[in-house]
Amino acid sequence: MISVHRDYVLADTSLMHIHIEVNPTGKLDLKVCETQVHHVTEFDNIRFDVGQNKTVLLGTDHSNPWQYTLSSKDAVELNHLIAEASEQLEILLRDLV
Repeated sequence: MISVHRDYVLADTSLMHIHIEVNPTGKLDLKVCETQVHHVTEFDNIRFDVGQNKTVLLGTDHSNPWQYTLSSKDAVELNHLIAEASEQLEILLRDLV
């Protein structure tokens, strides 16, 4: 099980960059590069609100809500990475039983 790292440009007018680590233990680690804002959340606390050309990634970090706007393409990739990591964790836990 290996963490996957991705860097995306936020799809709002700020042109800021976000670094995301998808950890197969079920956690998502986000850091806005320009502001050093940092969030860690469980996969279960993440939601995607799909729009026309962009998708809002919503989550909570210790009951503090946050949201970032990604391009639809980046959101699809991130959603796929989260699904793969969840599947890897499920397989590992099943093998341990």
